[in-house]
Parts: sequence; C-alpha cells; structure tokens
Amino acid sequence: MPMSRIASRSRPVDYYILQEPRGEGPVVGTFAGQAICERVIDFLGDCYRFVGIAPRLRDGRYDTEALRAGEWLMEPGLIYAHEARPRRERSK
Repeated sequence: MPMSRIASRSRPVDYYILQEPRGEGPVVGTFAGQAICERVIDFLGDCYRFVGIAPRLRDGRYDTEALRAGEWLMEPGLIYAHEARPRRERSK
C-alpha cells in the first residue's frame, strides 16, 4: 500500500467533519432520517454544496480516501464540497 494511503487513513475522521454546519437553501432529499440541504454554511461562514453520500469501509468507518480535494463530511454520512464565495466589487 502506498505511504500516502497509509498516512491519509491514519488521520482521525474528525479531521474531515464540517464544524457547526447549518443548512441553507432547499432540502434536496433525506438520508438516514436527516434532511439533506442543498448547501450548508460552517461556523466560519464558508459555504459548501451537497455532492453525495460518503462510502464506508468494511469495518463501517468512512472511506476518507474517496473524498476529493475540497470535500468534507457531515453526519450521518453526507459529502459537501467547498464553494468559493464570489468576490465583492470594491467601492470606487
């Protein structure tokens, strides 16, 4: 197994979990009894959009190797991708 996969899997899953997300926008479905919001905002005000359901390993842990750059987890296993916020124009 390549060293990068070993190092990545050794990180605690908490590293990949969005902190204090709050839903924004319409509900696009449900999963495990929880509403899936189109977007969420974290405690820093960063915006993320729903992109899918997180796969799990055979032992039930999240497969963090399946996440792409900029993707984060939200319980109960939702994947959200970071969205760049549009820059505001400067006042002249």
